Amino acid sequence: MMESEGVTDFGRSIQELEECDWGEPEADATSMVQRCHALRRKPLRRLEPDEIGLAVRQRIGIPYILDFAVSVVREEPLFEGDFYPGDVLSALLKLPEEDWVSRPALARDLERILQRAIAEFASKPEEDWEAFRSSLDLPDRGSSVH
Repeated sequence: MMESEGVTDFGRSIQELEECDWGEPEADATSMVQRCHALRRKPLRRLEPDEIGLAVRQRIGIPYILDFAVSVVREEPLFEGDFYPGDVLSALLKLPEEDWVSRPALARDLERILQRAIAEFASKPEEDWEAFRSSLDLPDRGSSVH
């Protein structure tokens, strides 16, 4: 059952929201597969930063993870999932358009969040900006972003 935009209960897990249990991973499953299975069972609000980033990058729980991840980066644009400041925002921005069909307002929010993130990088080390910038093929700091 699909929930309307903005009404996902962050106290529920992706598994509960999708009403789909992936079961246990195979005994010889990689640690990535094991992590993906485990994060599906945690309430969204209890996901660790690296789990949020992983769910977005692996497109697990779309559109519910979008509701949660955008709410996180809206509060903290440079939220770090596991790699560098802003990596969750970068992952959200790189998702295919089809993932946003049921969440158009959230997709529109990303541009404003991106602009806030770029402004916040002014006070961060150059290497943090460079990791974020290169992940999205953004121009250098001196260039305008359009």
